[in-house]
Amino acid sequence: MQPLRDAIPATTDMFKAMAHPLRIRILELIGSTPMTASMLAERTGESTGSTSYHLRQLERHGLIREDPGRGTKRERWWISTGPRQLTSEVLRSDPAAARILGESMLGRWTHQLEDFYTAVVTGALPQDVADASGIARTRLHLTTAEMADLSGELSEVLERWHDDPTHLDPTREGARPVITLAAVFPDLEDTK
Repeated sequence: MQPLRDAIPATTDMFKAMAHPLRIRILELIGSTPMTASMLAERTGESTGSTSYHLRQLERHGLIREDPGRGTKRERWWISTGPRQLTSEVLRSDPAAARILGESMLGRWTHQLEDFYTAVVTGALPQDVADASGIARTRLHLTTAEMADLSGELSEVLERWHDDPTHLDPTREGARPVITLAAVFPDLEDTK
């Protein structure tokens, strides 16, 4: 996939900073809307001291920054500055660290998909929300250029939706947090 906006240079320290499960959750939360350490503590069930510590680590590695348009000396608001997408170039820059991050992120995504599946099957998710959700998988036979085109188109769609300020407003009536995952990769089990 093509990078979504400014991809920051990958470093071993960045991967390690992102690999902690709470830090991934923090990045997910502030990736869609600025938040304070207190707000993050409330959303994650952690203490404010814990979220503040992890925010400092993320800031130190350039993954987040303070939002200059919000807050006071006592209340700091944070926004994500890191990449929303990991490209093959970023992953190849430090394979060992990328493996650590990948295991953490893939585990999180698997858990989120399992929770969604369970909520639909058990009826815990309202029917209208279940019907509006979707998971699609398809198997195509594409050239490398076509793969790149498809990846680029998917990235453009996600970026367009993310760049619309109304989609980043958690207070909008009827709005709920939504996870979007898009992946285009070769089927490595079938090398024909």
